[in-house]
Amino acid sequence: MSEERAPAALVVENVTRILPGEVPVTLVESVTLTIDRGEFVVIRGPSGSGKSSLLYLLGLLDRPTRGEVRVEGQATAELGDNALAKICTWKYAASAQRFAGSSSPNRFL
Repeated sequence: MSEERAPAALVVENVTRILPGEVPVTLVESVTLTIDRGEFVVIRGPSGSGKSSLLYLLGLLDRPTRGEVRVEGQATAELGDNALAKICTWKYAASAQRFAGSSSPNRFL
């Protein structure tokens, strides 16, 4: 008898975020990751590499141009703002971290 595994806390599949315009700007390109329940994740990289943009997508504060974000198995693409707000309120915790040399903390981690 096989044990059924609970869905991952967060699954991001091939997520891309592009700002439209005369010259489109790619903020995040083709990110895929899975975060299991109870797992702690650090996202780091040089300034301008898309960390904050990715965090906004992971936190459901922005929507991807392409790809899919699922929270505990639930696809979020078709959810309205109120449903997304409920997920954020009940499922997420945010932490701000100030680093040496930084004038302000990241708003969402």
